[in-house]
Amino acid sequence: MIRERPAIEPDIAPGNDLVNMIARTDQKCRSWREKLGWIDHLLSDDTFELNTEQLIYLAIYLRFIGTGRNTLY
Repeated sequence: MIRERPAIEPDIAPGNDLVNMIARTDQKCRSWREKLGWIDHLLSDDTFELNTEQLIYLAIYLRFIGTGRNTLY
């Protein structure tokens, strides 16, 4: 018998605030335009500094948006 694994809520991703922000934004923003608008706002915010790992997460998320995938999960 195959058991289903319980879904992991995106808000409990340990130790990475940007991943949590991406997950929450993905749930809130319905269209790809809204999602890109959020990324534009994030990148133009002078108070928010991104390191290499966070830029990689954004690149992966942009790839999901570019493929037309509606949600992350």
